Amino acid sequence: MIMNAEVKEFSRSGRVPSHEAAEVLSVEARWFTVRTQSGMHRARRSFDCLVVPRLGDTVLIAHLDAGNWILNVLERHAEDDMSLEVEGNLTLVSKQGAVRLVGQHVQHHAEQRLDLSAASYQLHAESSRQVSKTVSVVSNKAQLSTRQVDVSAENALVRLGNLMQRVKNSVRQVQETESVTCGQLLQTVRRCFKSHAKQSLITSETDIKIDAKRIHMG
Repeated sequence: MIMNAEVKEFSRSGRVPSHEAAEVLSVEARWFTVRTQSGMHRARRSFDCLVVPRLGDTVLIAHLDAGNWILNVLERHAEDDMSLEVEGNLTLVSKQGAVRLVGQHVQHHAEQRLDLSAASYQLHAESSRQVSKTVSVVSNKAQLSTRQVDVSAENALVRLGNLMQRVKNSVRQVQETESVTCGQLLQTVRRCFKSHAKQSLITSETDIKIDAKRIHMG
């Protein structure tokens, strides 16, 4: 570790130019110890220097009466990640053009909440996966178009005002019990209606009517 006394001694020696290239020797919280041709100095990162300096970086510093400031990172020898860091809010604005993020892997991470707001939203991907404890979708109209749908759930509850289904072929398997409660049940079969069971029971409070040209029993 470089002692503050050594840094102050080097800083006071000779005439110091206003701007110098420096090498970052150590990082302590918001303070950086750098080495220049004029000596070693303690400097802070300027407000518009978004790239966080790291050990071994070549930076440009400015010597002012209020202190030494790192203006930007000139070179990074190590092939390491780059970090843009600010203390407060960060806003990227393009009034006339578009903003693009391009990379092999793009990751959005928010500690509390992630908000997306747009007049139109489109997502194009070869595969998509969403993992969440709860999902809530609110819309005036929802449309789903796909070649195959596979839905798996332990419990399902569907509340609808009106339901209309159009299918070419339908196969339904119920392992235990199926219960239907309705005001009226109307079925129209164009060709054949077949009901088969080991035991059958049809009850009615008033009348049971079977009407056909021919009735075969037995």
